[in-house]
Amino acid sequence: MLNYTLDTNSSVGFLCNDLRYLYLANILSEKNYNVFVYDMPPVRLSENIKIYSSIKDLCTNAHIIFAPFPLKDVSFLEYLNNSHTLISGNINKDILNYLDENNIKYIDFLKDEDFVLYNSIATAEGAIAKAIELSPLNISYSKSLVLGYGRCGRTIAYTLKNLNSHVTVCTRTCNKLADTSVYNYDTLHFSLLSPEINNYDIIFNTVPSLIISNEMINILKKDTVIIDIASAAGLDHLYAKEKGISTIHYLGIPGKISPKSTADFLFKLLF
Repeated sequence: MLNYTLDTNSSVGFLCNDLRYLYLANILSEKNYNVFVYDMPPVRLSENIKIYSSIKDLCTNAHIIFAPFPLKDVSFLEYLNNSHTLISGNINKDILNYLDENNIKYIDFLKDEDFVLYNSIATAEGAIAKAIELSPLNISYSKSLVLGYGRCGRTIAYTLKNLNSHVTVCTRTCNKLADTSVYNYDTLHFSLLSPEINNYDIIFNTVPSLIISNEMINILKKDTVIIDIASAAGLDHLYAKEKGISTIHYLGIPGKISPKSTADFLFKLLF
């Protein structure tokens, strides 16, 4: 758990219209925090929340600033000072250096193990729900391939197994496969992926690099579904679609499928 607690004396500002933040803004307003938002639909906000049309005005009046994650547009940083706490996720090194140099406090909740685990559960549910939507097959008794065995890969594999799918986990390094025998997964090394990839009905990619080559796409079964949740695409999706393969580069899943649950968790984590 993050070693930081925010109190009700703090005014809280939200800099984007992410649904997770919308629900969190409403929760905080109901808990009597002073809440300010920018770029959120007013019809879904609690009546006590103040809407600003200027980022500068919001940053001037709020002590706690929730910014988008991953944090890319940093133009608002010029309005922050040492009275602010910035909350975001996946804050890169250059931004961290700027924050440290200007004595601006920050919380990166994607560095928190509790949040990462919770996020992986929502991600797995959403990825598998999308596979169910796109595939002509049941998950049960299907052959599923999970590329990568980090936090999201593990949770996807575990959830698929509980849905009675035949699960194969594929990684670059064998040491990540230590617990796969406990869950009765099949395993595959990336070096052996090419001749085996046409054996699977549903493929989940969690690795942010080009893993599935065009040559691999050429030999896939035509009813194969690929759910790519990696930040950088694991295949050429346009080429796959031209070959009749159903694919989707599906990002930001928790914000799409379970924003209220994520907001509830963020409130417990931070406040």
